[in-house]
Amino acid sequence: MNGRELFGKEVIGDQGSRIGKVRDLTFDVGSWQIRELEVDLVPDLAEELGLKKMLGSEPAAVRVDYVRAIGDTIILKISRPQLRAALQGKLPIQREKALEA
Repeated sequence: MNGRELFGKEVIGDQGSRIGKVRDLTFDVGSWQIRELEVDLVPDLAEELGLKKMLGSEPAAVRVDYVRAIGDTIILKISRPQLRAALQGKLPIQREKALEA
């Protein structure tokens, strides 16, 4: 899949909740692998995380290790509450190790 095909795709948590849409990608320049998806969060999640601005919101950096599948949408391995915790730097270490496996 071409990286450009990811732009605008809907991102869904593992329990079916809407997370947002892909705005951009972050690459590792050494390996040319995608490291993160920059996601425009749905308004209520952006507000919960303090990323909501007067006009729009700041994108959230979602690690690609959180991605379970890519098709018409991008499905995450983690739920919306777990993503919220991860974006706030509070993801439990045990969960991070499970995601690396």
